[in-house]
Amino acid sequence: MAVGAAMLAAELGVSADFWLAVVGAAALGTSLLGLFGFDAPIWTQWAVFAGLAVFFAVFVRGPAYERLMAKTVDLAPELLGERARVVGAAIAPGETGKVELRGSTWRAHNEGTETLEEGATAQVDGVDGVMLRVRAPRA
Repeated sequence: MAVGAAMLAAELGVSADFWLAVVGAAALGTSLLGLFGFDAPIWTQWAVFAGLAVFFAVFVRGPAYERLMAKTVDLAPELLGERARVVGAAIAPGETGKVELRGSTWRAHNEGTETLEEGATAQVDGVDGVMLRVRAPRA
């Protein structure tokens, strides 16, 4: 039971795509059977554990993962062409730094050929997850 609970807790700390939760739930399920008086040989307990793990992996993991793990919103169309301000330090061409856009600080990759100095304006040319692709504004 302790191993099952530990695996479920570990799933909260690491992104294992619910695989630790599958094994943890199977371990907890098997141990709960023992608490309710299901006294069987060890090989039967292992078979129950394996069966529960397969069941959870096939029928529960996918729907639970999709329901609990929210899909990220695609911000690319909304942010393209926006103007951001370089903060922290200058961003050389091909390097990553920080920009401020809409009151938030974002990681930004300079895709242009000019260095973006601190305080300068940068234009958003693309979005890769939570990183902006920026360059000096076009005239």
